[in-house]
Amino acid sequence: KIEEIVGKNISDFVTKESFAKGQKNKTKVNITGEYEAVRKDGSIFAIEVVADNIKYKGGNARIVTVRDIEERKKAEEKIELYKFLADQSEQEIAFADFEGELVYVNDAWAKGHGYKPEEIIGKNLAMFHTKEELHNVKKFNQILIKNGQYSGEVVHKRKDGTTYTSFMNNFVLKVKGKPLYLVAMSTDITEKKKAEEALKESEEKYRTLVQSSPDCVKVLDKNGKVIFINDQGLKEHGIKNVGEASGFDWKCSIVNKDREKAEKALRGAFFGDTTTIEIKHVEGKSKHDYCMMSFVPIKNNKGLVENVYVVSRDMTDKKKAEKALLEEKEKAEKYLKIAGAIIISLDSHGRITLINKKGNEILGYKNGDLVGQDWFKCCLPQENVSDVKKVFSALMQGKKKLIEHYENPIITKKGEERIIGWYNVLLKDEVGKIIGILSSGEDVTEERVSSRK
Repeated sequence: KIEEIVGKNISDFVTKESFAKGQKNKTKVNITGEYEAVRKDGSIFAIEVVADNIKYKGGNARIVTVRDIEERKKAEEKIELYKFLADQSEQEIAFADFEGELVYVNDAWAKGHGYKPEEIIGKNLAMFHTKEELHNVKKFNQILIKNGQYSGEVVHKRKDGTTYTSFMNNFVLKVKGKPLYLVAMSTDITEKKKAEEALKESEEKYRTLVQSSPDCVKVLDKNGKVIFINDQGLKEHGIKNVGEASGFDWKCSIVNKDREKAEKALRGAFFGDTTTIEIKHVEGKSKHDYCMMSFVPIKNNKGLVENVYVVSRDMTDKKKAEKALLEEKEKAEKYLKIAGAIIISLDSHGRITLINKKGNEILGYKNGDLVGQDWFKCCLPQENVSDVKKVFSALMQGKKKLIEHYENPIITKKGEERIIGWYNVLLKDEVGKIIGILSSGEDVTEERVSSRK
């Protein structure tokens, strides 16, 4: 109550330590300063005392004003804490009042903008932005003040006039609900933006490559679900649009006997294996009857497989060609078996690469015994080997013209000599190089013996 205070000295309401500290280096008549006051209940709070000497009724008197500054002191302590933390940070941090005037910047902020801290304290935040950017900054701060926090990209200007893109994470510093300062936390994202642009450009290039690919390209998640398919894949499987692709069950487009192979390859890819298989499609589920499918793991930056890249290449024409070739081969083998003449093929070194059933019968060998053997050493009389090999060598080098028909003796496994009438044709590769000879031979031994008689 007032009557409890009247007649007492100011020192009766502050702690002894606080009063002693406040009076240090002061005259007794000067009590202006900050003190720790003590309430009647013993609680302590901060006050600011302002004392003015006046004349009153012919004598000396004082008018003393006491103001509770407890909230201000707490705010200052909080600000000092923020400043301390900001000083330790490598992130660019600045405090400004609501007019944009800077009251604090850390070294990182000053250095990032090309200044020393003392050069910019008291200046306005507008100095860090181009005229064109100030409009965006104004909108940014309006949202910040309204919501109490706001983040986004802002272009900053350095002392030398160069600019860079910064990501701002700003908030309003409050003490007991009262807004005090705008706190700006800035991160230079120039390199990040460059990396993003490079990544975007790279992604566009790869997307163009994938979309222009003649193969069906899919990306599958861990459940085997399609999360991407290129235009060629949509056409191949008759999918109308990308939206429908998410429901496309690619496994059901593969015949049962090959589906297990595909599922195994998918599982292997999630363990880091790359696998290529051949599959056949269910009729009506793809425009291609046969495909070669490659399953390739896609890893994240930690090396873990997140998705699987699947490329399906049409093999229909190849499979048909292989089938036709196999049929032709089977026909040729049947012909060789039933042919009444010797059919033999030699490579450019004179090794036997093919001989039919009749040839083995006449020479007295089992099927397969002569393949890979030197024809001249195995099947010609010793006295003829040197001359015949010279002629053969000249033929292989293109130095001698082929004699399409001639007769010469051969030696059977038992050592019996037989006379064979040969019809020959040179074998050449795709560039016209001679790689061997194909011969058809008829046993004329009895005819020649009869004619001699």
